Amino acid sequence: MKVNGETADGTVEVPSGSTLEFPGGQVGFAGGTGGAYGVPSCLHLPPAPPGNHLPMRIEAGERALVHTALQDKAITYLRYLENRDWASARTMCSDTATVWHNDGKGDETIDQNISGMRGQIDAIESMRYEIVRQFTKADEVLQQHVVHVATKDGTRGQVHAAVYFRFEDGLISRIEEYANFVPSA
Repeated sequence: MKVNGETADGTVEVPSGSTLEFPGGQVGFAGGTGGAYGVPSCLHLPPAPPGNHLPMRIEAGERALVHTALQDKAITYLRYLENRDWASARTMCSDTATVWHNDGKGDETIDQNISGMRGQIDAIESMRYEIVRQFTKADEVLQQHVVHVATKDGTRGQVHAAVYFRFEDGLISRIEEYANFVPSA
């Protein structure tokens, strides 16, 4: 097998996103985000038919070529939060919107959620949402993102999150967020 054009045995760790070439012309890519994963976690793909390839790299996440209106709305909502534009973020949500986090506190209203973020933001120097991938189904968006956070006291880290957005009448009606903060080394 070859990893990024170099011959390798089946026990070597490969960086996420590496191109893998298998005997018989099959190709694959190492899975995961930002880490090294062994070859068994790769996705095997059949060889591409002749002439069936794209002449450019296709980006994932918010740089993808195709977005649905709901995906764009989820991204816009996060951009408003990034920029501390609480009022604009709130206008994207229904009056009865609820939010759940994996913190054990249960549901809260969107107003409580935004108020809680506003109350914590003074310690934050900057935050940036990096959209890793999104999936859409009817009135739902499931998204993986990383929030890059820098605090005024010099702490740096990332919040790795999987977030579910439900929409009703074009407005966010439900957010469920599974998140984990990882301090930078």
